[in-house]
Amino acid sequence: MSISVREPPPKQEIRIHSDPAAPPPAIHQHAWRHFWRHFLEMTVVMVIGMFAAASVLMITLNVIVDGEITWEQALVDYPAHALLAVAIGMSVPMIPWMRHRGHSRGSANEMALVMAVPVIPFVCLALFDVVKGADCGLYCLIGFVAMLALMIYRRDQYGVNASFSRILARFNRNIANPFMRLVAGWVPPFSIVTHRGRRSGNIYRTPAWAFRTKDGLIFAALYGANSDWIKNVVTDERAEVKRLGRSADYGAPRLVESSSSMRHMPAAFRPVFRLFHVRKFLRVEASHPNGGKEWSK
Repeated sequence: MSISVREPPPKQEIRIHSDPAAPPPAIHQHAWRHFWRHFLEMTVVMVIGMFAAASVLMITLNVIVDGEITWEQALVDYPAHALLAVAIGMSVPMIPWMRHRGHSRGSANEMALVMAVPVIPFVCLALFDVVKGADCGLYCLIGFVAMLALMIYRRDQYGVNASFSRILARFNRNIANPFMRLVAGWVPPFSIVTHRGRRSGNIYRTPAWAFRTKDGLIFAALYGANSDWIKNVVTDERAEVKRLGRSADYGAPRLVESSSSMRHMPAAFRPVFRLFHVRKFLRVEASHPNGGKEWSK
């Protein structure tokens, strides 16, 4: 994953705005407003469902058990019951609501399943006394994240026709860049790629995810092989990469297909690359540490 700190102005944006057949930006913004309104509506349904399910559980416990039980006590004495009640309240009401909003039965069931499945490890930890009490707050947070992740993955069903690269670019620009500037080049797999603009000759530094190979490094072309920093490295046949606080020169860049290079990626990252349909990877070979030409304008 690469996150641009000082990227050249992307030509893709220029082509999009100059294409008379492309929809105006207002339509795209309206689509995202519709998306987030839908997310807010589903969040309200989840919250109402959780409170309703928790109320039913508390009424049931107070009827069965002699004495008055508070929600805090239920979380400690009946953690599995509390977790299951919250899971049911979050997921089950989502099915009729999504059907009401025009989604298919399969989409509604998929959403309910994605929100309910994360409760399983929490229930197991509570049943086997690995943890004391029910961590409903953490489970609810995971449920919200899972719902948002599925909505983005199925974004076309919520009125947004945008690629993952555009979504990630927006996220990187607004949220991830400040964090990346602190860790890139020091904390693996984050690195900083120094490259020369193929037209301007200017020097740019782009944070990217770098993984070591037998003869050098490999980068995932998450935004595609047309990313400016990748084109710059391939054209100049050279890049300087800072990893773990040390800089080294790399050369012989070449783009390779996923079938021949996915095996070079750590197993934990492969599902992410498959999810984002990463097809191209950039491989570079090690040269001389801090050697070669100086990187200056």
